[in-house]
Amino acid sequence: MDEEVLAYLNGRTGADEAAKVTTYRVYIHNREVAVEVYDHGPQAGDLRYSAAAYLADLPEVDRHTASRGFSLGNPEPRLRDALSNVHWWEFDNLTD
Repeated sequence: MDEEVLAYLNGRTGADEAAKVTTYRVYIHNREVAVEVYDHGPQAGDLRYSAAAYLADLPEVDRHTASRGFSLGNPEPRLRDALSNVHWWEFDNLTD
């Protein structure tokens, strides 16, 4: 079903790209981190998967401009590689 929805959305006039976004939560050094996994579908080829991680209490409006507590990995054809592209070390030295 997901692939059918993505194909439909990508085929719409004016659509630049579509992705299914799944959110996970992980605790790193007692801080809640949200991990978003983007699946652009098999038609995206080498750009199918990407992932972002951010402090769960970071307001959405601040995420892409945050100097700490946010990392967006480069897209990859394999999910594990996309997750590995997240800069996890940026969450190692965060303090409350």
